[in-house]
Amino acid sequence: MIQRRTGQGANTAKRLPLVLAADIGNTSVSLGLFLGKTLKAERRVPTSETNPATLDRAIRGLLGRRKPRGAVLGSVAPPAVPRWARAMRRAADLSPLAVDCRLDFGMRLDYPAPETLGVDRLLNASAAMAAYGAPVLAVDIGTAVTFDVVDKNGAFVGGLIMPGLRLMADAMAGRTALLPALGDGELAPAAGAWRAFGRSTREAMGLGVRWMIRAAIENLREAVRRELGAKRLPCVVTGGYAAPLMAGWRHGCALDPHLTLRGLARVWALNAQERNL
Repeated sequence: MIQRRTGQGANTAKRLPLVLAADIGNTSVSLGLFLGKTLKAERRVPTSETNPATLDRAIRGLLGRRKPRGAVLGSVAPPAVPRWARAMRRAADLSPLAVDCRLDFGMRLDYPAPETLGVDRLLNASAAMAAYGAPVLAVDIGTAVTFDVVDKNGAFVGGLIMPGLRLMADAMAGRTALLPALGDGELAPAAGAWRAFGRSTREAMGLGVRWMIRAAIENLREAVRRELGAKRLPCVVTGGYAAPLMAGWRHGCALDPHLTLRGLARVWALNAQERNL
């Protein structure tokens, strides 16, 4: 069982202002409203949504009568950034801090080309280290599955990227003559739908991609721990498919569906004073 770090920074968190955060992913945009480290409200919008009125309503609906002091956004979908930045200015009267590798993440970047990293990976690693210390492994199960590693010295040192459930299933259906396309319910069914093998082609495909990700988490966590020379390696899992994949599995990892949003709030706090935010 992983123990979340508590106490450290608690007084600082109380002093932090209200912050609006937007995590722009390939599939959806997660909006969060933070008071210090506490997520007060959250809302999701499809990344494909482009109607300015819809974006404005999402932000205003999240805020209600509350007035945040700052805003921050991070994105792995660059075309969506300008429209969400404009929406934040319209609906919250704030110019957001756009996250890139030049900001302070609260950890050293021991990586040859940090500008090539998706900011979600840095945000996940930063939030995981803040909550569970170092070393730590952050896993994000989304369109792609990312594994990001912070070593015992508190440095981001790299990670791995593999296809997510949908990418694997679509590749099988698209590159073979007889394998069918699977629906979302077949990729990530309700808890209790796990078994060792499928009784139909569709079930075999769904189980196959899910077991691949479970096996990757289990084996890579141990491989990373050995390579770091660490006695223990806390693991934090997030992402849209995380909950159904982790349900009922004694994996020893923490599940945090809001890890990337927490990283955004943390990066805003770390950089606000220097940038006069």
